This record gives sequence, C-alpha cells and structure tokens, in this order.
Amino acid sequence: MWTSSEARRITPDRFHDRPPHPAPLQVGRYVIRALHGAGAMGVVYRAYDPELDRSVAIKLLRTGASDADQARLLREAQAMAQLRHRNVVPIFDVGLARGAVFIAMPLLDGGTLRNWLAREPRSLEAILDRFVAAGHGLAAAHAAGIVHRDFKPDNAVLDGDGEVLVADFGLARVANHGAGSGSDREPRWPASLESGELVGTPAYMPPEQLCGRPADARADQFSFCVALWQALYGRLPFPPPTAHTADALRARADLIAAGPVEPLRRDRPAWIARLLVRGLAAEPERRWPIMQALLDAIAAHRLPRPRPWRSAAGLTAIALAGAALAVFAIEAAPHAWAPVPRFHLAPIPGENLKSAAVSPDGHQLAIVRGDALVVRGIEPDGEDRIVVEHGVAATPPPVWSPDARHLLVTLVPEVAAELRTLLVDVDGDGRHRSVMAGTGAFLSNTEIAAVASYRHHRIDIFSIGKDRPIATCAVGGDYSRIAHLVGMPDGTMVVATVKGETSTLVILGRDCGVRATFSEERARFTSFAASDTNTIVALVGGDGFREVVEISLDGKILSRRSVSGDVDTVLARRHGIDYLATRVLETHLVRVRTGAQPGRLMSINRGASFSIAPDGDTLVWTELTGSEGERGPLWRASLRAGLREKQRLRDNAVMAAWSPRGDRLAVLVDDDRGLGLVVLDPSGVELQRLKTGRLSSRHAPVWLDDHRILAESDDYLTYHCIDLTSDPTGSMAYDAMDRAHGGTYWLARSPRDGMLAMWRNGSPSSTEARPEHFWLQPIDGEARPFHIDDAIRFHLLPSWSPSGELFVRAVETGAVSRVDLVTGELTPVARLSETFPFHTFDNHLMFSADRDLLAVNTESSVRLSQAEPDANLKPLAADDPGLNQP
Repeated sequence: MWTSSEARRITPDRFHDRPPHPAPLQVGRYVIRALHGAGAMGVVYRAYDPELDRSVAIKLLRTGASDADQARLLREAQAMAQLRHRNVVPIFDVGLARGAVFIAMPLLDGGTLRNWLAREPRSLEAILDRFVAAGHGLAAAHAAGIVHRDFKPDNAVLDGDGEVLVADFGLARVANHGAGSGSDREPRWPASLESGELVGTPAYMPPEQLCGRPADARADQFSFCVALWQALYGRLPFPPPTAHTADALRARADLIAAGPVEPLRRDRPAWIARLLVRGLAAEPERRWPIMQALLDAIAAHRLPRPRPWRSAAGLTAIALAGAALAVFAIEAAPHAWAPVPRFHLAPIPGENLKSAAVSPDGHQLAIVRGDALVVRGIEPDGEDRIVVEHGVAATPPPVWSPDARHLLVTLVPEVAAELRTLLVDVDGDGRHRSVMAGTGAFLSNTEIAAVASYRHHRIDIFSIGKDRPIATCAVGGDYSRIAHLVGMPDGTMVVATVKGETSTLVILGRDCGVRATFSEERARFTSFAASDTNTIVALVGGDGFREVVEISLDGKILSRRSVSGDVDTVLARRHGIDYLATRVLETHLVRVRTGAQPGRLMSINRGASFSIAPDGDTLVWTELTGSEGERGPLWRASLRAGLREKQRLRDNAVMAAWSPRGDRLAVLVDDDRGLGLVVLDPSGVELQRLKTGRLSSRHAPVWLDDHRILAESDDYLTYHCIDLTSDPTGSMAYDAMDRAHGGTYWLARSPRDGMLAMWRNGSPSSTEARPEHFWLQPIDGEARPFHIDDAIRFHLLPSWSPSGELFVRAVETGAVSRVDLVTGELTPVARLSETFPFHTFDNHLMFSADRDLLAVNTESSVRLSQAEPDANLKPLAADDPGLNQP
C-alpha cells in the first residue's frame, strides 16, 4: 500500500511513529474515507474528489506542525508541481484546511519499492528495471533544478501497472537556492540527532548532507546508489548509525570515505558494483557528473551481448605484444571495491590493425586487419571471425547498417579513379557482393547513399538489390571534393566538403535539401560520425586544443568535449561514450640490395618525409606529427657516417627537397605566419621566404631546375611554379598539371635531363574505359601520356635514379620495377613490404652514393579508445556560434 516517507526530522519518534490524531471528515473539497499511511511529519488519507468523481490520496501535516513543517510541505507541492514525468508522482491540488497544508495526489495501491522488495526474492533484471525507472524520475527532477534530498526505497511507489514513481519531495530544494554558499566547505555537525538540525534519513545520506554542507543533485545519486546496493546485495553498503550523536555522524562519514563493504552475493555481475562504487564516492566530484550518466552506463551494460564468433584460425594465437588496437575496459582487480573504478588499456590481439567501426548497439567491432575484414565483440576477450579474407581497403573504414546485419567496405581499387563498395552479410555466412562504385553509407536497412568519386559533387542513392541509383542529390557549394559521407536512419545525409585546408560539414535531408552547414574559423574540422541519438559528433582542432563537438541535425551545437591531442578520428558515440581512433605510425628507411633482405638504416616512431642530396650521402628528413602530417623538426645527417650524428636545421618543417646542385633546400614550413615555402642553405640558414598562392601540405616541393620550384596548390589539382630569379611576389599555375587531367598525385624529376614523371588520377569527367594515369613531360615541354599496363591496376609512384633510369613502386603490392622508357615494359627489381609512406609518397625511393636503392616504409595502424559519458564535457558558452544556417 502507498505509505508516506519515514520521519524526516530525526527525533526520538524517528523509529516509533506516534498514533495519528482522529481523521477529519473533509479536507477542502475532498471527502476523507480512511487512513492510508503515516509518518512522523504527516499522514496520508484515502479520499474522494466529488467534483472529478475519482479517488485520491490526501497528504496532510499532523496537527500542531510547526511553521517550518508547513513551509516544507508547501515546498514539496511546489517542487512536484514543476515536474511532468512518468516516474514522478504528479500533484493534483494543494491548499490549506483548518490551518494545515494538504496535497492531493493520485491514489497508488502498488506499495513502496521497499514493500515490493520484501514480498518475494526479485531477479537482477526486475530490480534494475524498477530502480532505473526511479532514477529517470530523479534525473527529470534534476533537469528541472530540483534536488530530492531524501531518496530511499520508501519514497518510490508503484502504481497498479507496476510503474515506479518517485514521491515525497518534502525535503526538495531548488538547486542553487537556499542551499548555502557553494564555497562553504566547513562541516556543521549537529549537536545531536535529537536536536532537529538534521533532516533526512542518515542511512542513505552522503557525507556532505550528514555534516550540513550544501547538497546538490549528486547527493541524490549517492542515496540512489545506497538504495540500489541494498536491494541487490541485501544490506547497506555502509553500516547505519548506531547512536543518536554527532560523533556517530562523524564515524559514518569516515566509513563512507573508506569505501563500501564487499558485496556478499556472487550471483550479481561485477559491473553493477563497479558502477555503484563510483556513485558512492565520498567526494561529490568523484561521482557520476549527472544521474543520467549513471543510468546510461547501466543501460550500456544491460544490452544483449553479441553471440561469440568462432575463433578465426591463426588470429587468436597472435601475441598481445603486437596489438595496435585497444579499448578502455574497467579493471577487474582484487580491490574491485575501491571508491573509484580504474581503467586500463586492454589490447585486442593481432597485428596490422588499420581501421575500425563500432556497431549501432555498441557491442561489436568491424576491423580491417591488413586487408581482411574481421568482426569481433568489443570486449578485450572478444573472439574474431574473418568475414572477408583479403582485398579490403582501410580507408574509408567499414560502415554498419542500422540493424547491424550488414557492412559496407571498400575494395582496394584496381583502377585508382574508381572505388568499389562491397555489401557484406554479417549475420549469415559472410556472403558479400559488389553493389556500386564509390564509398557508401546506409540511410536505412534497405537504402545506401554513395559518392562515386571523391571529386563528384553529387550523392547517388541505391536500393539494395538494384544496380542503378534510385535518386541523385547534387551537393552544391564552392569546394574541390567530398571527403566523407555518413548516413542517418531517418534518411539524413552528412558530407564533408573540402577546399584546400578548409572542411565544411553539410547536412542534407532525404529530399536533398540542405538543412545546415558547419565550419569553425578557429579550428580545423578533421572527422565526424553518427551517434545513437540521431546527432553528429565531429572532431575539430586548432592551436593547442582538440574537441569532439556534438551537433544536432537541425543545426545546433549541443556539447563539446576536449580529447587528447593525438586523437585523429571520432568513430562513433554509443550510450554517451565516444569511440576515438589514434593513428600509430612508424617510419623505416631501408636499404634494398639484390638477393638480400632489406636492411633497416633508421626508424622514426611517427611519420617522416625524406630527401637525399645529389651527392647521394647527405640526408634530410622531417618528423611529422598528427594524422595530417603537421609541422616538426628538420634534421640532416650523413649516410656514410651511419646517420649517427644529426643536425637540427629548423623547426616547423613539413617537407623538404634538395636543389639539383645540392646547394639549397626548398622547405615547406607551417609556422606562425601560416603554411609557406622557404629556401635554406645546407646549414639551415634561411635565404628567402617565397610568396606564393595557397599551398597544400600533401606533397614536397619539386625543383624544376636551379631557379624554379613547383609547389602544390591547396586545391590539390594544380601546382604553383615559382621563379627565384624574378619577383617572387606572384606565382603562376604550371599549365602541364591542370584540371583537364584531374590533378597530379605524384611527380618526380629526373636529375639527368629534368624530365617529369607523373601519376595522375584521370579526368573526373572522363568517359574513357582505360584512362591514362602515367604521364611524362620534358622540362618546359608538353605532357604526354605514357602507357604502363599496371598504371591502370595500381597506384604507381615514380622515382628517378641519378643516371636517369625511371623506377616505379606499386602502392598496393610493394613491387619495385624499372620502366623501359620506350616500350613501357616493367622489369621487377625488388619487392618491399606492402606498407608505404602514410603522410607523403614523395621521395619514397632514393639512391645512395653507392647506387644502393633506399626505400621509405611507413607502417600505419590504429588504436581505439573511449571517452566516458562524463569525460571532459564542457558547458556551452552563451556566445557559442552554433551552425551556419543555409
């Protein structure tokens, strides 16, 4: 039956309620029918409302209640009247009758949560269902600025359908009003429990409430965790007070600081105790930041676990030491009941992890390991299943369907200008088929959006099973390419458009109309992903900061979260947890000799760009940082001296290139003046800073001759040609590499006659069945296509030997071949690792003074981490700009 709370003012009557006075015949318009429940502060009657013809509960202060008690009951009515939530008891009416305050509420016959627990043993799921419902009621109160201050099982009642509602807000206090100074940290212990200075129930109180400090919503969270712990384990997490003295309160506060008792029941999962331990922390700042964060964490653990995959042969036996992908997991240590749970990085076994995607339910990972697609549970001990054995590209990463039954992955392209997307059946036997050209994203379980080419300004929409698009959406705007595409379950499409160094997020409806755009002047937008609440989370960064920004689909910034500076990708937000990826790089310079294994000359634990002087001995390199190859130091050393003594030439360098005579260096720098091009002498002295158009940081500069330098424009399609002998304030586009050919990816200059070898991406509008990708151009001459069969199948990176021989390296296979400049035939020279320079493909092959072939390999992998729901969340400032509306 519905009962009032236990006494709130702690007096000798606390554990022995006084008999109620005779019931009145009528309170206001309500006809009293029977006593329903009683407590030290008031009584509750069954009553009848003749005007609305319904039964109600009337809560009435005891006769003789003080003015303070009357004010308290009025405060309860005012607090509860502000709330409209399914898990909060609603208020029908409030008033005065015969000098006493009354409240009219629904008549609930399901009893209290304490009654429900006592009637029979309850399962874990049943207990969590009811307490989580009560938690949602508290969260709603906190959202309205109300703190309950006396939550316990007696103050949560059940209706006829078993729904839980939070009641008895008699001690409720509006947050930041009347709670005292937030800076008042000195305890004010009551002289005794009988003094009336303490209100509430000590067995459920946090330390700040016991000692009279201001209590906020985190005090309710503590009380909630005490009550749930008691319901799950059959006893309180801290022994209750044994005496009615201030010393007893101090002793109880000391017990709370020492941490909860170890739970006796081993049939309860360890995760629930670990979540509650955090809410039971003695210091409020060490608890969950808000009630909803605790509820989200409980919900995440209660989701059905995915069925374990059968172990993939040969993969589970790989040593953990080779792992590069890792997730945060709560540590299951012997001291699991410490006041605050600890986290550690738990590596996922296996090597060569390239990319990952989190399933919509947050419990599975799709990872690209080498060029194989593997699905596994997200837990550190999850088992692998190989779904696609080979041929899967790491970029873009896999994409899950909303129901987690299918994955979209991109095939390693045979023709560079055309990517193919594979639809994989995850729940079946791994069946898959090619569905379309381009990179794709799910709009629903049956529709896919795709970008056929990263320079196409449109999105094609396919129905699964159909070979042709059912719709096409044009993506307008001034930009050079579409970098990424995400689909939402409601049909919304989100793309990133890129122009130079600027990225813009464009949110389109299923009707192709632009709903909002997003760009930040103070930061660079680097990646974005969908959340499970139909919002977008985007990673943005600038000087000294990196943030995950949550954006609604109607153009509002909802929250910001600061993250580690080495994070370069946000993969997903699931249950308030952000899954983040950090690309881990290791660059090796190796010597390749016929008939021998490549010998490693040096290794750099990050990305690097190299250039060797015409003497074949003096090497310069930059150590690049971040996923986009940001600035780093420029070093110089001698190969003959074993690279043991290196000289630091300058900071803020991105890439460098030696002049044909080896007397100067052209260096791309990124300093406080922005991205620019400088000329240094071999000792690092700056000779000239060139004024150019906007540059990109994707490729190193190239010397055409001793007085002209090529530098790539930020449109990624053209090159600036800078003549050092003329006024360097202007620049011209080098017309051989214009938009007509779709842009040049890699080019190399012959040290013998200046011939340029170029690998191009083909015309974006080309209808040729076999577009030519490899071109040759004499210095100051006209570029002409040079047919190499493998240039259709692979990305071929050109390089010249000192004697003018042309070599190419296939990115996909690692094969190095000599090119016959008459016939285009390839002669195999060496086979390198299939890894290749991640940040830059320039100078990937070089030649020493001994005519040894030097190769640059960069091994790239990813590490996955998670940010908890409360980690580094920052409130939005009043002047936060939000999104730019279309």
